[in-house]
Amino acid sequence: MILTYKVKHNRDFSDELGKAQKIAEFCIKHQTQKPGSNLPPAQKNLPTPPTISSPSSSLSPSFSAFFESFHEFPTVCSAPPIINSFPIMDSSQASVSLSPEDVKHIGLKSIISGQVLRKYSQNQNLRSIKNVKLIIPSRAIIVNRNERTLSIPCLKLLLNYRFSNNFKKVSQIEIDNIYAYIAVVYPDGEPECFGNYIGVDRNTRGHIAVVADPNSGKVWKLGKMRYHTHKKYENIKNRLKKRGKNKQLKAVKQREHNIVKNLNHKISRKIVDIALYNGCGIKLENLKGIRKLKGKPEDEGKSNPDKKKAEKLMCSNQYSLNNWSFNQLQQFVEYKARLRGVEVVYIDPYATSKKCSRCGHRGNRHSKRFECPNCGHVDHADVNAAFNIALTQKGSGQFSAERDAGKGCTDTPQKVLARTIFSKRRTREKTSPQFAWEVCQFLT
Repeated sequence: MILTYKVKHNRDFSDELGKAQKIAEFCIKHQTQKPGSNLPPAQKNLPTPPTISSPSSSLSPSFSAFFESFHEFPTVCSAPPIINSFPIMDSSQASVSLSPEDVKHIGLKSIISGQVLRKYSQNQNLRSIKNVKLIIPSRAIIVNRNERTLSIPCLKLLLNYRFSNNFKKVSQIEIDNIYAYIAVVYPDGEPECFGNYIGVDRNTRGHIAVVADPNSGKVWKLGKMRYHTHKKYENIKNRLKKRGKNKQLKAVKQREHNIVKNLNHKISRKIVDIALYNGCGIKLENLKGIRKLKGKPEDEGKSNPDKKKAEKLMCSNQYSLNNWSFNQLQQFVEYKARLRGVEVVYIDPYATSKKCSRCGHRGNRHSKRFECPNCGHVDHADVNAAFNIALTQKGSGQFSAERDAGKGCTDTPQKVLARTIFSKRRTREKTSPQFAWEVCQFLT
């Protein structure tokens, strides 16, 4: 697994960044050149073969007829021998790969210029580039784990890091005007297949994450301040938008983004710690495409007297739904769980908030209150949904780690993938189309 950390370097690299920009532009210019411009000089200035003029005008008719019959045969020595000494190059072979020697005149270190050329030469459709970073490979980085420092001799830079020391290696470092982005390779903790799971219900209002453990009956409600932060910055942004202060509006949006990201980091760490303490896995709802489902008004195209009221309610909830950072929280839970060896499972979210967690019958939900008419169970709606998620059986869909394996990612726990495929083959005697599709996704 590769994680990227952002560290301030407190140095001025404007000259080096300007040189890296010139190298990237040189690489793009070299890619957009015409195929004929890359031919060797010997092919550009080749002597043209001599032309043989017809002597029919100056010779007798009998000799001219003989010459025309002789001219029908192909001539072998019509071109100079120098043409056959060079191979014929087509447009695909015309572009020659660049090396640090080609940009030596710019003055950037060869170990950095080589990485810049390698990065921007892979995309053949690139025509312009901005904000080019200095790329330092792992062989140019000296790691001191005792003092927790990273040294880059080619730039005479020393960085202090605070992340965990149990990483395999530092893959590379990218540097801009302010920050150094450190890509670190961590070993994957071997996920254990737990029999018990905790359920996590994610919401747009109230607590953004409610965790429930069916074995002990304990409930954790996390992230209540997210909704208040959302409402606070919504009013501030509306006020700045009316005044036309776009610069301040952009700063306020970035501030809200940073607060939400920090909160999601803390909540995801708390969820993984709860799973480790109780010896359980984590179950989440597969919320892919939830915005499209919630964004469509019901009974579209029908004459419904309450249609305008439903559309007004949908518009009022549209802002909070579009600013719901459930995917970011899911990604944070995933990578923290993989580092600690905790299994993450996804289920179908259908009717998890409408079904009773005790008897399984359909109940009545009013805002955050849930009532079951069958058994009389009354509970908080999000708590009831979290217990339903924990008690629901595993889904047969793909997880994110398995999708990475299908794309050829090297940081995927292969044991979990093999165990998942083996369990599916054991449970299904006949191969269904859904199972065949999943196997194709794993192996392609």
